[in-house]
Amino acid sequence: MSPPDSPAVDGFYGWEALEDGTRFRWTGQYVSLLVAADVMRVEIPVRLPTDGRSIRSMGVEARIGGVDEGRTMVDATWTIVSLRLPDGAPPARTKRIDIRVDRVWKPALYIAGSTDMRSVGVQVGEVRLFR
Repeated sequence: MSPPDSPAVDGFYGWEALEDGTRFRWTGQYVSLLVAADVMRVEIPVRLPTDGRSIRSMGVEARIGGVDEGRTMVDATWTIVSLRLPDGAPPARTKRIDIRVDRVWKPALYIAGSTDMRSVGVQVGEVRLFR
């Protein structure tokens, strides 16, 4: 069983796509990723679409098992947050990665023509898993 995809459960909004077809999901301020217990490393692409807007770059912090894994500053360029995961302890079937962004913002207040009043953080692309 896996938890349902829902901002109330994992902190992510639904999948969207950029004009070039790149898939992403918006975060809220806090999100969690669950990966299989045999995953040893993840690469998480993140960005903040700041091009020509008054949105400052922001920090993204990752924690695994409550342990701080560092902070990455994110701007309009896709940045890969690469995390090594500890060995899973049986009988756990998953590992949890918690991500926190500095702040949330509303696209409608910064992007001309947007009516999106969701509180969003950064865009997260498709995560790569390494076993």
